[in-house]
Amino acid sequence: MPYRIENPDKLREEIVRIATEQVDSALDELSDLNIDRHEGVHQARKRFKKIRGLIRLIRFELGDKYKLENVFYRDIGRELSDVRDAQAMIETLDILRRAEHQKLSENQFEKINARLSQRRKYIAENTVQLDETVEEVIACLKDARQRINDWTLSTEDFSALNPGLEKSYKRGRKAFAKTDLDATPEMFHEWRKRVKYFWYHSRLLREIWPEVMSVQIDSSKRLSDLLGDEHDLSVFRNLLSEEEDITADLGIGRPLLEMIDNERTSLRLQAMTQGRYIYVEKPKHYGRRLNQYWEAWTAPNGGT
Repeated sequence: MPYRIENPDKLREEIVRIATEQVDSALDELSDLNIDRHEGVHQARKRFKKIRGLIRLIRFELGDKYKLENVFYRDIGRELSDVRDAQAMIETLDILRRAEHQKLSENQFEKINARLSQRRKYIAENTVQLDETVEEVIACLKDARQRINDWTLSTEDFSALNPGLEKSYKRGRKAFAKTDLDATPEMFHEWRKRVKYFWYHSRLLREIWPEVMSVQIDSSKRLSDLLGDEHDLSVFRNLLSEEEDITADLGIGRPLLEMIDNERTSLRLQAMTQGRYIYVEKPKHYGRRLNQYWEAWTAPNGGT
């Protein structure tokens, strides 16, 4: 079933269903030998982030369980990060291939891609006990799946969601206010994480007014993608500085760095423009508006 609340009259059951489905999908993706290892890890890590988005929405209802679960899904994602990060660098090269002002030939791109692919293979083969790590993650996930049944809500209406919703939106708004073209990569990365949670929450609450929330979902997804590309380019730039052999003897180091810097500036400008629309409301106003949507959605006989 979709990653969204569909039955407001059974909110706890919906929360348990969504979390359980994400864990089950992650278990399948990590266990299926027919799935490419890189892709399986990538998909599983996305599941963990979606679960963290869900528990942040009900963080005040979970009480002490919130910190336990949030840290758990954060840490098991990190356990699998090395292989995924190496693959992400290959995908980041495609961002530069699509850049408006090209400075490299297709042949040069192919040579860098080959070296990045070799690097990914080396990391995958030399990551200490990778298969054992995956097996340990699978075992931990099975335990976590059982814990989901212990999640409780003090109420099954919008008041169970609104505090977490407003807090996440407020943190995103603050992170946005700190960003400009000269902001550090860490500041943009922090904003990116907050935007991700805003996107997850928008998806979870899509049914309160699908026509309106779909626009919010699309807008936040676009902003998340812009910030994600900017972050990946920043990491890629650092990688090229630290591992000079990637561009050694190709004579393209300087133009490649110029392309990265130009594209990051473009992405930052686009993201800040998009952010002005998404964070135009104060958190209390935002929460109140969505609460009204929820009430309209759950009103008997369509509010008549």
